Amino acid sequence: VGRTNQHCYPVLGTIAAGQPILAESNIEGYEQFDFEPSLDKEYYVLNVKGDSMAPFYLSGDRVLVEAGGCSEPFKRRVYAVRVGEEATMKMVQRLPTGLMLVAYNTEVFQPRFYTAEECAELPVEIIGTLKALSRVVEDG
Repeated sequence: VGRTNQHCYPVLGTIAAGQPILAESNIEGYEQFDFEPSLDKEYYVLNVKGDSMAPFYLSGDRVLVEAGGCSEPFKRRVYAVRVGEEATMKMVQRLPTGLMLVAYNTEVFQPRFYTAEECAELPVEIIGTLKALSRVVEDG
């Protein structure tokens, strides 16, 4: 039996792994993750819905998100992104003229570019960084 770093985090709702869906921020419960949090950061859990991030993130998964923006996103890192009043999870590329949201499964979701003007008006912004994944595997 080894030492674990189990911590409870609030489950806040659903995030799209496909088209953005309405962002909800009601606490639905709590979930444990074996993840050591930074004391100066806030974390929350979101339910994944959709398959644009397959095969790495599947509909039904839960992801632990470190709250906060990011001015310089890292390549191949997945972020929670607000698009207007909706939220989605994608890789993000910051370009001189705006932001590109990129899925793993491009057959389901083609890369979507938002101009700097759209980013300001909608807004389009990174609201968190995915840190951990929880998946329940059911016997069929």
